[in-house]
Amino acid sequence: MKKQLLLIALFLFSHSIFANQHNRIAIQPPIVKITQPGLKPISLSELNINSEIISDVATSNYELVFYNPNNRILEGELVFSLFDGQNVINYALQVNGKYRSASVVSKAKAKEAFENTIRNKIDPGLIEKTIGNNFKTRLYPIPAKGFKKVKITVQEILENKNNRFQYRIPFINKQPLKKLKIAINLPALGSKPRSNYAGMTFDKVSKGQLVKLEKTNALIKKPIIIDIDNKNQQQIFIKKMGGGDYIYTSLEHKT
Repeated sequence: MKKQLLLIALFLFSHSIFANQHNRIAIQPPIVKITQPGLKPISLSELNINSEIISDVATSNYELVFYNPNNRILEGELVFSLFDGQNVINYALQVNGKYRSASVVSKAKAKEAFENTIRNKIDPGLIEKTIGNNFKTRLYPIPAKGFKKVKITVQEILENKNNRFQYRIPFINKQPLKKLKIAINLPALGSKPRSNYAGMTFDKVSKGQLVKLEKTNALIKKPIIIDIDNKNQQQIFIKKMGGGDYIYTSLEHKT
């Protein structure tokens, strides 16, 4: 069995060239494209979201679970899009029941690594940023009558509009998900946020707020938005990570 190496190849293009194109690009449902004719489509079965928002920094872990209804192992290409300002900082692909994480590399280094892995008979996995904020990655193997899981970690700086932040989940779906699970931790927030998606629960916890949702047969017709009142957030927040203390704060630049 081939080994597998995962790389995130961020192909960076000139902002001036593609800025107008990106503004016209709409968020599309994540899909897995297969080239073999006569097969049933691979569907997004589950979406699990675990996010943390401190001050204006949002870090989101998205787990996408795809189902292959066909009687054969398949290879496909996952295509998904993010909003402007949302950046992929980690990517993991489930291989033999275990997640394997990727590394973020430049286009040149990704090409070199790709050629080396092929030469050494290692099966490479690449996630590539294309025009706008769209991404694609090869998925293999997708088990027959089975599931393929992908984890994508996204980070962004939320835009402050009239002392309010809007956190956006960039995934929609045309067919109902068997399961949708969302947990968003806002440890520095004092007041309850709001959402455009029905069924959310907003709980006051010992530190901040917790947004939760568990739903079956879930449709997301438009991106889910969490509206946050920035006036009710701690301006300085200390978090313990890896045995150390990290200070979060939001600095405004005035010209």
